[in-house]
Amino acid sequence: MSESNKKEDWQKLEVIEITDNPDGTAEIVFELEDEFKEWFKKSFGLKRWSDKKFQKVLLEAIGDYVEKEKEK
Repeated sequence: MSESNKKEDWQKLEVIEITDNPDGTAEIVFELEDEFKEWFKKSFGLKRWSDKKFQKVLLEAIGDYVEKEKEK
């Protein structure tokens, strides 16, 4: 898959709502286009959509970003 297709598919992920919880965590609600889900499944070798896998990948990506920002 070319870089332009990856970027196009990634842009189909949209944050709909962010709710701050009393314990300091937050809940993020996403709208995912079918094209994004297909790209994600193919990228991670999944036969069907997995909320659990998506959450794991997203949390790892956010954690990596936070760590890189701390190093600046």
